[in-house]
Amino acid sequence: MVPSEICRTSESGSSVDDSGETGDCSGDGRKSIKAGTDTLAADSDDPPCLCVNSTGGHAGCLVNLSLRTGDVNPSISGYVDRLLAEASVIAGADGGVLNVMVVDEPQMTSLHHQFKGVDGVTDVLAFDLRSSNVAPLEADIVICLDVAVRQATARGHQVRAEVLLYAVHGLLHLLGMNDGEADEASAMHGREDEILTAIGVGPVYHVEESVR
Repeated sequence: MVPSEICRTSESGSSVDDSGETGDCSGDGRKSIKAGTDTLAADSDDPPCLCVNSTGGHAGCLVNLSLRTGDVNPSISGYVDRLLAEASVIAGADGGVLNVMVVDEPQMTSLHHQFKGVDGVTDVLAFDLRSSNVAPLEADIVICLDVAVRQATARGHQVRAEVLLYAVHGLLHLLGMNDGEADEASAMHGREDEILTAIGVGPVYHVEESVR
């Protein structure tokens, strides 16, 4: 699987990646990012999804989903946003908003170069838009559908399950998990599958780990 990335916005409005390097984080306010002249904002016509924990635990996040590509069958829309809202409760997010954008390979390649300085495509980029780590999550998660289609086809599961895996991976990065070292990656992928199992999907990453 192509490694995922995270960019965090500093108080000055610049993005900070996992290595601590800072780059330009231009965008349309704090709710969007830009790829060239196209602003990628979560402006879907679908209502946002919110999962409320009635047991008094973590509140979870409001999730907005925007498809900048065609959908797939079974549909991403109404599935990834709903289940990511549930996943955010289990992951321990105390409120906040996640804007999830599904883009194609050229768009993701452009973003990867713009914000990480890396040529080529990646599966998911997570942008932490908060000025403080103690504030509720406010973030963009950008997912490449073309990568998800290739991986899901190779592994024999639904594309929307692969997209959900990327969304949960981005969420865990936003909550502080890293996968730069082998032990960190193992712990993170294990946590992903714990969360996916808890919301009724079942493991996606480790089920085919031997061929990834």
